[in-house]
Amino acid sequence: MSGKTAVDRLLPGLEVIDVHAHIGRWGSPGADGSADELRRITDRSGFSKVVVSSSLAIQYDVPEGNADVQRLVEADGRFYGAVTFNAHYPAEAKAQIERYAAHPRFVCAKNHPDHMRMAINSPANLALIELLAEKKLPLTVHTWTGHGPVVAEVARRFPGLTFFWFHALANDYRQAAELARGLPNVCLDFVTSLQERDKVEYLITRLGPERLVFGTDQSLFSPVYALGPVLEADISEADRRKLLGLNARRLLDFEKG
Repeated sequence: MSGKTAVDRLLPGLEVIDVHAHIGRWGSPGADGSADELRRITDRSGFSKVVVSSSLAIQYDVPEGNADVQRLVEADGRFYGAVTFNAHYPAEAKAQIERYAAHPRFVCAKNHPDHMRMAINSPANLALIELLAEKKLPLTVHTWTGHGPVVAEVARRFPGLTFFWFHALANDYRQAAELARGLPNVCLDFVTSLQERDKVEYLITRLGPERLVFGTDQSLFSPVYALGPVLEADISEADRRKLLGLNARRLLDFEKG
């Protein structure tokens, strides 16, 4: 096997930034999600930057999961953190946001309404999103089929805050594109377990190339899995560069430290 990375072989000369990755296990078969595994996978993929949140923080223990991310990002310059918060514990969530918003290697926040069993437009979540807006810390939020009206409502409430709708509402990605057209503070990451042909072209046609970012959802998926639709898409090289890396560079402050 060639010593070249996947990016070297498939996308020579392009920078790839993965805005949607995880450290830790999910309780399902597949990758173990350890820091060592993330490093090995990134060695093979050749992604220049990977934004990581913790599966432990999303599912069970927020402070310890965020601490796992901190250890990773401080040890390897390719990784950047997303601070997870759980509004069921508002004092803890506020303290976690305050702590990691000041950390030079944390570039966004993460919320997973389904795992946390609390709608993103709940009063407790809205109070914490107001804090994110004050800190100018973009919010990445898990979105899925049926979530469109709720996440759109929240994005309208905070027009100065950048939102990343992870999974682009899944089967409702066409609705995601239409909703986001009226919400300039929203960008879409479109990775899901079922990728449709022509999804990338559709989203670019409806929303424009500046509003899409690249995410893999590793450690649940192999990162190269998410590259397939981008490689296959009948789009310009300029648009491919924006989607794979330039948009993330513009929207996330990788130089905040």
